[in-house]
Amino acid sequence: MQKRISHTKSRKGCRNCKKRHVKCDEQGPPCFNCVVRSTTNTCSLPNSASPTPVRQSKTPPVSSSSELLQPPGLPPLTRVVSASAQSRRMLELRLMHRWSTTTYQSFCSTVYDPPWLQSYVPECALEHDYLLYGIFAMSSLDLIIGGSVVDETQTQMYFQAALEYYDKASESFRQQLSNITPTNFHSMYMFAFMAAAMYMARPLCPLEQRNRQPEGVIGRAAVVMKLLMACSGLADQNVGQLLDVNGVSGSSVTTTITAIGNVVRSPQYLGSSTEEALARLRNLIEADAFLNLGRGAFATPSSLTASYQNAVRWLRVSFGMEAKYNETVMGFCLAWPALAGTDFVEAFSKADVMAMLIVMHWAVLLDRLGSLVWWAASMGRDLVREISKAVLQSKAQVAVGPEIHQSIEWARQQVGLTSELEFDFSSVNPSFMGLLGT
Repeated sequence: MQKRISHTKSRKGCRNCKKRHVKCDEQGPPCFNCVVRSTTNTCSLPNSASPTPVRQSKTPPVSSSSELLQPPGLPPLTRVVSASAQSRRMLELRLMHRWSTTTYQSFCSTVYDPPWLQSYVPECALEHDYLLYGIFAMSSLDLIIGGSVVDETQTQMYFQAALEYYDKASESFRQQLSNITPTNFHSMYMFAFMAAAMYMARPLCPLEQRNRQPEGVIGRAAVVMKLLMACSGLADQNVGQLLDVNGVSGSSVTTTITAIGNVVRSPQYLGSSTEEALARLRNLIEADAFLNLGRGAFATPSSLTASYQNAVRWLRVSFGMEAKYNETVMGFCLAWPALAGTDFVEAFSKADVMAMLIVMHWAVLLDRLGSLVWWAASMGRDLVREISKAVLQSKAQVAVGPEIHQSIEWARQQVGLTSELEFDFSSVNPSFMGLLGT
């Protein structure tokens, strides 16, 4: 029998690793294993007189924006990305590996996107820390939501890392907003989109669901829509960089613009169900304009009516893009808030009933996108559920017609919700019923 090769056994590992009988990297305290298992406070080396918790006074103070992100019920951020040089390197290597092998795929819209998202974006991140931290934050959430992390202590560690990295990224990004150049535009644009995706993804994390009061989906959707508008605004200001055929995104943008032009010039039949749903919206807008109901004080009825009509016009284009180019141009519906316009998004954020009805139809497309990308997994369905209840509970007379009920039923069926909502139409405004032809 071959003689076993002897080896030198280190006895310098921390006490936690000794108890678990796992190899310690001896780079602490805290070591990487203790960072992953959230036991940094009890990580100590054997030559210490007693287990010495990590002194909170030596931890850099958490910024105000980090405190806003901190879910109630969790201890203060353990500064996992600052625990030790070795631990940080190992964590960030794994996060960058996750981005380059998996996470980047969820941001691909056309066949031209993988090369620059997989290679060019990480290369840019080496020069722009907001993009680097954004990659780390998205990859942390991807590891949790994508199912690669099943251990609860690891889930907590990655979630805290995501919050901390996002806080660092946001602070750095804001400082650069007044200094957009041809050399940093793509990095700025990519992070702006990451910010919207992360805001959509956070509620999907188990720790967020468990330790925080549920945030209204309508309110969250309003923030997401404004983030997407900001991203589009950044693109509009630097359209030359986007359309440069020799640039990293030129081919992808050109493909998308060509597809939009085809859909706008030659609208295709969307199927009886969708065509009827959009026709109902147009009828409701006309009836609402006549009755002057559901208005806010921030705009005149005529301007809102024009905003509604414009939003539905682009909503039809979005459904057309999804029907005709879903395999070649994915996620066009995310451009819809910017196309709908500032007045419309502002109306929705103020709970305007007609705006909510239109957004509910957009949520159907968002739900379909959620089946393709992890960070939008349930937002569309949740938005339909919340809007349908909010509209039926609204005191505005516009919310009680039978076509409203039909619109709600259609949207709920499209996202897989049961038809459990009922409404008594005996109290419907007779004038409204007459306008709808009932």
